[in-house]
Order: sequence, then C-alpha cells, then structure tokens
Amino acid sequence: MGLVDSLGYNRCIKANEMASHVLCDFEALAILRFRHLGHYVLKPGNFANISVGKVLHFVHSAGLLNA
Repeated sequence: MGLVDSLGYNRCIKANEMASHVLCDFEALAILRFRHLGHYVLKPGNFANISVGKVLHFVHSAGLLNA
C-alpha cells in the first residue's frame, strides 16, 4: 500500500504501530477518522460498511503514505 514504516514523529507511546491500531483506535487521529470515516473509534468489522476510497483518503490525509 505504500504505508510509511515510521510516523516520523512520536504521536503515540507505542514504538511499532499496527495498521489496525492506526485505522481503528489511534487516539491522535480520532477527529480525522471521524471526518473521513464517520467514527471516532472503529472495530475491524466496521470496515465492511466503509468504502475503500474513504479509507485511502483518511490514510492520505493522516500523512501515512509515502510521497
């Protein structure tokens, strides 16, 4: 997917972020997640009702893609 290995700065106390943590419940991205995906916190099963385009837009807006 071209996701960055490191977030580039310390947004969370966990050293190695898992994709599910960033997409579902990473607290620093809660408002952005709500704006793009309609939820402050998600569970992996919630993605069945969210388009791939919305998820990719969220990931891009969060700055998680390699340039």
